[in-house]
Amino acid sequence: MVNRTKDLTAVIEKYNRIKKEKGRVPVVLDFSQEEKSLIKLRYGSFLQFCTSFGDKVPHGNVWIPDDIFITEIQELYQHLGYPPHSVQYKRATSAIRRFNTDWKGLLKIAGIPATFSPRSNVSKEEVAYKTKELVHKSGSNYLPSWNRLKKGGIPVSSIYVYWDSMSDFRQDIGVLSRNDYIWISRKKQLYKATASLLGQLEPERITVPMLIEESQLTYKSVMHFVNQSGGLKHYLADIKTQAIDDKDNI
Repeated sequence: MVNRTKDLTAVIEKYNRIKKEKGRVPVVLDFSQEEKSLIKLRYGSFLQFCTSFGDKVPHGNVWIPDDIFITEIQELYQHLGYPPHSVQYKRATSAIRRFNTDWKGLLKIAGIPATFSPRSNVSKEEVAYKTKELVHKSGSNYLPSWNRLKKGGIPVSSIYVYWDSMSDFRQDIGVLSRNDYIWISRKKQLYKATASLLGQLEPERITVPMLIEESQLTYKSVMHFVNQSGGLKHYLADIKTQAIDDKDNI
């Protein structure tokens, strides 16, 4: 129920602000349900409210100004997180007729970045957004399997429409592959173990078997990182330097 004593000052200020900023007479769609109820309670109708300011409502109360179409599409985009489809906007047909274009043209007019291919009715931005959302919600640190993506509602068939490879796709959306994540985790695990040993022993006393035991990694994994540095001596020197840098940055 509308509060009969509620001040109408804020509604009037909004009315005048819309006239000034948008250069048109406000319409019903510019106001919330509560504001419209208050206007009706005080003035009897929205038309009488406008008339009290010496304004005439263009085309009656059902008229939708151009900027409202655009604003609604932009708000839908913000809500979804990706370029909306025409079926997701209830006034799509009216908006398309008003601007004499198609849905893709409307998205462009609304300033919404949307990349489409003739081979897909799903935008590149939608594929990327939905994938990142799935990764985030699942708490995963890497890109899920193809089947997991598909079950999660990702239009997987469109991935190869917009990206040359899964590697390009992962890089573009900033998500690791499972294999990359595993090796990064192993690298961190070995670094922690090596730094611990360096805190207890001189580098020349540390051996590969010690690194294996301390890190609980396989010989193959340990030697992968050791060889990347050019041998055990260089690896230990690299970790010692990195540990000092990390300590200085704390």
